[in-house]
Amino acid sequence: MENSYNHYNDFSLDLEVSALLYSIFIIEKSSGRVVFSKQFGKIIIDENLLSGFLTALYGFASGELDQTGIENIDMGGIRWVYYENKGVLYVSASEKEDTSEMLKSQLMGIGETFSEYFNIDTNFEELQWDGNMHKFSGFKEILDQLINDWEKAKRVQDAAALMDILDVYQQIITALGTSVDLGPEYSLNLTEMAFEAESGSWDIETLAEIDQEEFKERLKSILTNFIVIIKQTMQSEQLFKSVIRTSIYQILKNDWKRIRDLEIDEFLINTFL
Repeated sequence: MENSYNHYNDFSLDLEVSALLYSIFIIEKSSGRVVFSKQFGKIIIDENLLSGFLTALYGFASGELDQTGIENIDMGGIRWVYYENKGVLYVSASEKEDTSEMLKSQLMGIGETFSEYFNIDTNFEELQWDGNMHKFSGFKEILDQLINDWEKAKRVQDAAALMDILDVYQQIITALGTSVDLGPEYSLNLTEMAFEAESGSWDIETLAEIDQEEFKERLKSILTNFIVIIKQTMQSEQLFKSVIRTSIYQILKNDWKRIRDLEIDEFLINTFL
């Protein structure tokens, strides 16, 4: 009898963030029969035609590559990643841009959870499966939960990147704002400006749920408009360039690696150079 999924909730949170999956196949290695499959709508793949081919390809590679098999292959614009565990092949199809390491990590999580859920101790053949896929249909809910957890983790990771962008831009705004007397009507608090529509309130959950690309553009717009205000207040292009040289360049230099990793380097170069 299958176990309750509650036991596995913590396990899913340790995995890497979600890739853009097209399909997941769980295949009995010895026969090549599909045990379970899940497709996500963008590309529909005939599981019956494909499972035999994937199994044969894996078996051929295992025989030719010192029993190591293959871990991934790019074919037809899709990245296929394999994971073998206890007589079962777990195969994912995703965009080629997704890293094999991330996909392999997710498949390992699926494999471990599948084995525990259906009490597979050493080999799938212990179940004496008669070919009826309905036996494993309950795994759909489990897989959906795993993927949901990965997507949440991805949103939190992206939110952390937004916090880094906020920090970089805040340093720049503070350096610019303290170089002139703007008056009390101007705030130097970037988070208040960025979350004005949300009454200035925010937290990591807020960042995880918002449209992150739109928010990045909002931050760029705030910084660009703030620079215009600074220039108008200074009324001197020479003074503005002096502040850029003495303050802003140092911020960019000290934090350049993070700026590059956040992919805001081009914007900042075009803004200040």
